Amino acid sequence: MIQSRTSRHLKILKEARFLKVDRKGRWAYYSIRFPLDIFRQNILEEISCLELDIPKLNKGYKNDK
Repeated sequence: MIQSRTSRHLKILKEARFLKVDRKGRWAYYSIRFPLDIFRQNILEEISCLELDIPKLNKGYKNDK
């Protein structure tokens, strides 16, 4: 996915209160906001029932320096 589309999706998820953002310098690290309320939990359960080919994400990040 191109960077602008990824940024747009992250912004939508942040505004919907699914994600929180930790900013460190120029970088922004997104994570799932816990605990999720019942409404957001139900949305995630419905999405998990769909037969989508969604790649798994890595937890955390590595500093390659």
